[in-house]
Amino acid sequence: MLDALRPAVASAALLLSLATATAQAQISPQLSQQIKDVLENAADNEKPSAQQVVPGLELRVYRSADNALVFSHKAGNFNPAAAIEIASATKWVTAATFMALVTDGKLRLDSTTREVLGWEGAAGAITLDQLLSFTSQINEHFCALNKRSSLEACAQQIFNVTRNKRFRGNEYAYGAAAFTVAGRMAEIATGMKWVDIFDKYMRQPLGMSAQVDYWGLWADGAPTDNPSLDGGLRLTVDDYARFMQMIDDKGVHNGRRIIRADLVENMERSRFQHPIRLKSHPATALGYPHFEYGLGNWVECQAPRQCQNAVNSSEGAFGYYPWIDRQSGYYAILAMKGNNRGSQQGGSKRSATTVGILQPALNQAFAGN
Repeated sequence: MLDALRPAVASAALLLSLATATAQAQISPQLSQQIKDVLENAADNEKPSAQQVVPGLELRVYRSADNALVFSHKAGNFNPAAAIEIASATKWVTAATFMALVTDGKLRLDSTTREVLGWEGAAGAITLDQLLSFTSQINEHFCALNKRSSLEACAQQIFNVTRNKRFRGNEYAYGAAAFTVAGRMAEIATGMKWVDIFDKYMRQPLGMSAQVDYWGLWADGAPTDNPSLDGGLRLTVDDYARFMQMIDDKGVHNGRRIIRADLVENMERSRFQHPIRLKSHPATALGYPHFEYGLGNWVECQAPRQCQNAVNSSEGAFGYYPWIDRQSGYYAILAMKGNNRGSQQGGSKRSATTVGILQPALNQAFAGN
């Protein structure tokens, strides 16, 4: 189905209906139907199960001014009440949990591995900011995928192979190991396990469901002391919507401040220093080599170094794709749990293509209203 979407044609068709959007930035009936058609085409609900890359999905669009749900549509076999693995969409939530810790004074963005973990040498100068933006130059390590390990043991193994490394200061390398080290810093700073940190600083304050949990990377849900902080979160669409509302409201949820406003803004700022060496940049495989990175989220620059008023997002390997457009005044979640069958990138490629079709129409529908 994806080959039939024809992104340029579909985007043009969607834009034709923008004139009928109301002054309140509602989604017009014509635009609504066209979005539904795109979503139905993105799902494989008419294919035999063995051929389905994306069995089902749901799109939700919220207006920033009042957090009103202005559009939702479910396609294929998707249960919005079920908690699903969201892969790298986890990173945004994890980074925000760290910002809640910073707000509470438990850590600073410039807290170093030397201060918190006792790391020595050049590796001891690595900061929390660098870990959460993948600019620490920590290489990937197999222990981050080992659910029988722990954040403590894995962080020590990462130090053992990092301690003698030379640091350039301008390298971006995407991967789980940096978040593992950051997680251990949080455990030391609070005296709590990560799952309890998350429960105290994010799940309970946002009123997320009891289904929310961190697993080992793509694991079977068994308890682990080595949760995947960069890709192991499972939750419902309602849970992620609560998180997005808090981010959209600059760290406030139901009148309660969870994160300082300046820290939310800090999360959304690119950490790329130019020239930068891109050692591992997964957005390139999806056709977006100019995307840059903040803290746990992508800064969707339109061209190299053109990042002003950028959309912020955090797509996962299975296709889960939340994004926020502050300039246009809306945020959205394309929720799915795809797989890697049928194309090189599986669900992530499908969602990137679909969002690439939808964003121009939604941006213009909301802009100026």
